[in-house]
Amino acid sequence: MSMPKVSVVICTYNRVQHIQKSIDALIQQTADKQNYELIIVDNNSTDGTTQKILESMIGIVSPNIRYHKEEKQGLSHARNAGIALAQGHIVSFIDDDAIAKPDFIQVLILFFESHSSASAVGGRVIPMFLNGEPEWMSSWTRKVVSEIDFGSETILLDKRYPFGANMSMRNNIFTKYGVFDPNLGRTGKNLMGGEEKDLFDRLRKGKEEIWYEPKLYVDHIIEESRLTQEFIMRFCRGVGRSERVRLEERGVYAVWKKYLVNKVKRAGSLMLGLKYISAGQPAKGKMIMDIMRWIEEGYNNPNINI
Repeated sequence: MSMPKVSVVICTYNRVQHIQKSIDALIQQTADKQNYELIIVDNNSTDGTTQKILESMIGIVSPNIRYHKEEKQGLSHARNAGIALAQGHIVSFIDDDAIAKPDFIQVLILFFESHSSASAVGGRVIPMFLNGEPEWMSSWTRKVVSEIDFGSETILLDKRYPFGANMSMRNNIFTKYGVFDPNLGRTGKNLMGGEEKDLFDRLRKGKEEIWYEPKLYVDHIIEESRLTQEFIMRFCRGVGRSERVRLEERGVYAVWKKYLVNKVKRAGSLMLGLKYISAGQPAKGKMIMDIMRWIEEGYNNPNINI
């Protein structure tokens, strides 16, 4: 087999109920099977995910599928293992509960061929609620289910970032800027984050182009368990905590600047939340206020539960 153009990396941890859908969507792509490989990195799953993956690979010759067990716990470790194995000029990361559209690989290849100066690209991540959209959901709270939709035009991103459920970059950027920071990102059930933003920040400092391509589209499965107050609280606290860890490397000024920014955002969330409540939508209003409060708690308290 010739060297693939794209290496798709799926990092998985205890997602036996969804991993098959993700794998099938990537096996059944419209792109020439010689143009891409699929690397599945199992980060010590204990729920039967490993067996499900191995069963999925039986009899599959094309595209090239490889399995790797990464024993260092943590999403950053798993992603870095995928990078080390990737042979493609493009490395694409898709979550283990994300389902790529049939033309995903073909669109990705065409994007990089037509945007020679692009170093990275992200696409749409559209939540697929298994039990319906919760009543507290609003346009202000959709990021807690990792929704990304920056519109219908292909654009160069300035301050915004792709999300990990659907992000791709040229393989050579890892040699130039390093890989994902193992001090950031999820570890088992711990909802730490920030590793993606940290990498994209390095690219931005290097004047690299990060794009958004709406035709790169994945559906993101959202289970009921991800919509509970407990999970969202831990998720938001994880956002705050990871931002604090990331900024501490830049010094005291960066930490205190973000502390003040959070205070301003907290005040804004209170006003916006009260606006929804006065309009007869208390669930939406309360969640807007809670999300910013939880982020602030995570940022200010290093020992808080995430």
